[in-house]
Amino acid sequence: MLHLIQFSPLWLIHSLRRQASRPSRLQARLEPLAIATAQEIITMTTPNTSPPASSTLLDQFYTGWEAYQQMLVKAVAPLTPDQLALRAAPHMRTIGELAAHILGCRAGWFHFVLREGGAEFDELAEWDIPNAPARNAAELEEGLETTWRLLKSCLTRWTPADLDATFTDPDDGQTFTRRWVVWHVLEHDLHHGGELSLSLGIHHLAGLEDM
Repeated sequence: MLHLIQFSPLWLIHSLRRQASRPSRLQARLEPLAIATAQEIITMTTPNTSPPASSTLLDQFYTGWEAYQQMLVKAVAPLTPDQLALRAAPHMRTIGELAAHILGCRAGWFHFVLREGGAEFDELAEWDIPNAPARNAAELEEGLETTWRLLKSCLTRWTPADLDATFTDPDDGQTFTRRWVVWHVLEHDLHHGGELSLSLGIHHLAGLEDM
């Protein structure tokens, strides 16, 4: 897989230059991007280098995650209590419960496992436990924003080397790297954010793709 990642941009450059006899606007746009991508990957895979996270492709993923966070907030913020109580099916979480589940997961992993953030995250991590009180849109919006600020501060501060540090879950004793936790919380956001968007769409409300 690493072999393919390293050489795919170079293959694209070569392919684009073979088409020089048939230049196009698309070619002119793609070649600089392919060159930049190849240079970035070469930098990342050169031995004995550890650039800060902001100078690597990680930053592009984090920027996309922040855009997704903004879509979540925009979808949840205007909802009424009745709308937050809607669900895709009787056995599924309500829209409000999905939003609480997303922010509760963030707080739980980053605060209890990675030991980031203050005491306010103790409560936020409990928002999605069974029989937790329903939250209104303003509370859910603030919860999403508060947990995102914690995530962003960590992602901005950590270097690629920091992501290899290991932590033990105090509940079950399992050990996880920061890298695994970041990926897990990201894919959890995407999974349940999609579920939230689907639930909104079923009830003819604007989903994330309509933002």
